[in-house]
Amino acid sequence: MLLDCSTLLQPGAVSLDVSVPDRDTAIRYATGLLKNDPAVLDLDGFTESVLAREHLHSTALPVGVAFPHTRKSMVQNVVLSALRLKPAVSFEGVMVHLIFVIGSPTNRTADHLSVLAWLAKKMADAALLNQLLNVETPEGFCELLAAPTS
Repeated sequence: MLLDCSTLLQPGAVSLDVSVPDRDTAIRYATGLLKNDPAVLDLDGFTESVLAREHLHSTALPVGVAFPHTRKSMVQNVVLSALRLKPAVSFEGVMVHLIFVIGSPTNRTADHLSVLAWLAKKMADAALLNQLLNVETPEGFCELLAAPTS
């Protein structure tokens, strides 16, 4: 069964125009958006795993987007959150405005890679990226991200 990435992100897991002092705080904030997601079995463990992965190698792209992620048993389904930062924070020298945190169970490698590829393709669309940086509501953010890409 193929994962429908367009339905993963829900408005309750999106926060816009958040000000944080640094990368780790931003990641903690973004993982915290998943605190009420029943698929997240251990939020603290999930957060620490995402941070550990990010410390190994930054997931920031030159366009100002980062995809901190992990594949661990502390999530029982694929989860996604989004955080828009104002101002941007540095991810090892790359100023990041958008963070998408991805979590997947260890047995869902293909789905995990599908989400990463889907987001990378979406973020390559400069017009969409600009819209995501300016949309006013979490609902609007999710709608833009879910819309078909040309």
